[in-house]
Amino acid sequence: QNFGNEGLALLLNRLRRLQEEKDDVPGMGVKCQHEIIRCLKAFMNNKYGLKAMLESEEGIPLLVRSMVPRVPVMMVDAVKLLSAISILEHPENLNERVLEAMTEEAERRDMERFQALLTGMNIQNIALKAGCMQLINALISRGEELDFRIHIRSELLKFGLRDMLKELRKIENEELRVQLQVFDELAEDDSEELKIRLEDVRIEMDDVREVFEILVNTVKDSKAENHFLSLLQHLLLIRNDYLARPQYYKLIDECIAQIVLHKNGADPDFKCRNLKFNFDHLIDNMVNQTKVEISETKATELEKKLDAELTARHELQVELKKLEGDYEQKLLDLSQEKEQLVTSKQEREKENQALQKELGSLQTKIEKLSKDLEDA
Repeated sequence: QNFGNEGLALLLNRLRRLQEEKDDVPGMGVKCQHEIIRCLKAFMNNKYGLKAMLESEEGIPLLVRSMVPRVPVMMVDAVKLLSAISILEHPENLNERVLEAMTEEAERRDMERFQALLTGMNIQNIALKAGCMQLINALISRGEELDFRIHIRSELLKFGLRDMLKELRKIENEELRVQLQVFDELAEDDSEELKIRLEDVRIEMDDVREVFEILVNTVKDSKAENHFLSLLQHLLLIRNDYLARPQYYKLIDECIAQIVLHKNGADPDFKCRNLKFNFDHLIDNMVNQTKVEISETKATELEKKLDAELTARHELQVELKKLEGDYEQKLLDLSQEKEQLVTSKQEREKENQALQKELGSLQTKIEKLSKDLEDA
């Protein structure tokens, strides 16, 4: 706090003058600039210094101007300070301030706004490569809108980062590896968000005419209108075949999905103007595949019907066996009942015979008694 705003103003004023003046002694001005950057780094290492730096109008633009690839050690400190500023939680969008300063500096130098970063990535200094990737990740990650993040990433890839990434992944360095991993994760997250947006579109816009009208209004009176018309005209040339037509649209849908839903969360490489593919055999194979799928579907349906018939037959057989069992049991019961009746009949006949015999004996006795009475 003793250093205060006055000391900060002196540092920034001196830094600006050094950046504008030519060195009387070669290299001396650059060394002084680097020392001032280091002083600013120490000054910003507390709330008061950070607040004062952010309130300064010249602070961020001068840091951006200090991104000089030919002085790697100074540029490393500059990009790291800018990275820290970009990711700060602050009422003002500091990320936009950094991007605005980079845009203005690029316009002043008549170059692309990320040219300094990309040039720094080509310098054989691993710390600078990691620092540049750190600032790139900070600029992308703090973007609130998906379209904004994709735009920044696409701009970087278009102007050379795409090819640089292949070489960077070969370097064995932990800090650089972490920054590359963060870059990939941010890209994957944006790709997933883009896919979720597609699902929302599919849910909310399921009327063909409505979607067509929206597309027409989107490209109307723009350079894209002729390309859109050409796309529709090509669609009219799709072969009028019951089986082939759906396969054409399926293939076109898949191609458009791969172009639009890029895995790296960025625009595709628009330099690829002439794409030559032989889809004839592919369409024929897809048609044949469709025929196979239709046959398989019918076979599956027939198999289900067969299973249902077999199940019904099995159930009938079970029921028939049950009925046969019940019938046999009833026959057995009736046979037993018949035997019981026969036995009962035989017993009754025996009882009847005994009664008849007893009756005959009684009649004989009566006749004898009657005769005895008459004789008396």
